[in-house]
Amino acid sequence: MINPETRVIAVDLNNVAGDKTPAGRLKTGIMYLLAGQIAGGDFTLPQYRDEVLKQLPREYHEIALKRINQLDQEVKTK
Repeated sequence: MINPETRVIAVDLNNVAGDKTPAGRLKTGIMYLLAGQIAGGDFTLPQYRDEVLKQLPREYHEIALKRINQLDQEVKTK
């Protein structure tokens, strides 16, 4: 799991990107999706709190709200 204090994430896709064949393009697409999940998988914008909770089973609301509230309290800096 990535530390919530993390500010920069770099994922080097050079060695895992495919070629221009259909299989290579599929591989590239999968790796880009994986990189997006690695970088932003635990990131939910607080303004989407209600939409997120509607989609989650009730037993996950507490942990989701904890993370959303944590993100909402972070000080945004440039």
